Amino acid sequence: MKIRLLGLAAACLTALSGCGTEDEVAENVRQCEVLAEADNYAEAFSFCRRACDLKDGYGCLVTGIIYGAGYGMNQDYLQAKKYMEKACDLNNSQGCYNLGVIYDDGMGVKQDYQQAETLYRKACDGKDALACNNLGNIFYYGKGRNVDYTEAGNYFKKSCELNFGGGCFNYGKMYIDAAGVNQDLKQSAVYLEKACDMNNAAGCFIAGRQYFEGAGVQQDYSLANQFFEKACNLKEGEGCYALANSFIQAAGVEQDYGKAVYYNDLACSLNFGQGCTGAGRFFEEGVGVERDYISAGNYYNSACALNNGEGCAYIGELYYEGKGVSKDFNKANIYFEKGCNMDAGFGCFGLGISYENGNGVDQDYAKAIQLHDKACDLNEGRGCHNLGNIYLNGDAGTPDYAKASQYFSRACDLNNELSCNNLGVMYLNGTGFKADLGKAVNYMDKACSMNNDVACVNLGLIYSEDSGMEKDPAKAGEYFDRACKLGNEKGCDLAGEIKE
Repeated sequence: MKIRLLGLAAACLTALSGCGTEDEVAENVRQCEVLAEADNYAEAFSFCRRACDLKDGYGCLVTGIIYGAGYGMNQDYLQAKKYMEKACDLNNSQGCYNLGVIYDDGMGVKQDYQQAETLYRKACDGKDALACNNLGNIFYYGKGRNVDYTEAGNYFKKSCELNFGGGCFNYGKMYIDAAGVNQDLKQSAVYLEKACDMNNAAGCFIAGRQYFEGAGVQQDYSLANQFFEKACNLKEGEGCYALANSFIQAAGVEQDYGKAVYYNDLACSLNFGQGCTGAGRFFEEGVGVERDYISAGNYYNSACALNNGEGCAYIGELYYEGKGVSKDFNKANIYFEKGCNMDAGFGCFGLGISYENGNGVDQDYAKAIQLHDKACDLNEGRGCHNLGNIYLNGDAGTPDYAKASQYFSRACDLNNELSCNNLGVMYLNGTGFKADLGKAVNYMDKACSMNNDVACVNLGLIYSEDSGMEKDPAKAGEYFDRACKLGNEKGCDLAGEIKE
């Protein structure tokens, strides 16, 4: 919720006053304004400084901006401060605002939040919308004073009313975060849409997310996508990424993997790491584009450089499996570890597999357990599943069926079909607890519905043999047929036998 801009913004000319004639002041101001807006700061400088010398606040403002930004000269915050002080003393609100920024961020001066607050308050009283917003930040973050969400909200709202989209965004966000107000998603949507109307990219994105989720507003994928698209056009990478996901999910648009790749790529170009990872996945899987492991690796590298842990982990997978690169367990583990350290569950899982199997590292089940456990906590179902197998098989010592069932259950809840089947088998055989045929069937049915062919065969056998479940040859046949279609030869054989 920070706005930190020391730059030229649209301004009105201050009242003409000073030592020169009115015509002389006006001409210097005119030349200053025309040349500055044309980015010709070298020529603008002399006119702006002369206007300032003639006590015109706008001339002082632009002179300070030229010094502060280093336009056509070396950056000099002390000179910028000097001219912003002159502008502020001449009641130029933007001068007071920019001087407040200098103190707020400690640009060439000792950081002083109280001085920044004083200057922002003067500028805000002069109807400078950015100053009102920054004053809101002072109260919101408790900079040099106690946090005061009520005052923060008042200033964000005033900034919004002065047509600054950032103020509308910040005020709307307070209703989402319940910061000093009761959570009110309907009210947040009102202000986020206002922010979007003022071309605030973050406002467009979050407004889109509210419509996508139906949070405080009626769910409307089509409208959500309009907000996402506007956010994307305003260079908000997360908006592009959200639009890519809409094309993947066919949410308000026809499913189009090609467009999903396009918008992920656009998100990546805007330095949104998840977009890079998303584009990489399409190239690795060959969906929507021709399979290309080298391009996938390039996207993953970009994601990893942007601190996206999944991207790092997927580079590790390419090295682990030798896709587009020479197989290299050592490099794989480096990237798995990077991903894991960024809380990417797949990275922890991949490194856990390496320790489990001794690939590029000494085999170490204790380390594998630690890594799989972290992966599981990060909702990586394969980590939970592998922990279940380690405890089921006693790979790290004595089998522990209670822990095995616990981790298989967590993995199954995360839609890991292997764990659902394993848990079903444990209930079927009474491994570690009393057998329960009903639970066994339920878990196996979930696994089969997620295309686990072994679970489908198991269910077929339960319904075709004396298992304790009432025989049902038709249902058994359906399960065998499904297993067969999933490539299970035993399922094909049993489907043929039950039809004879």
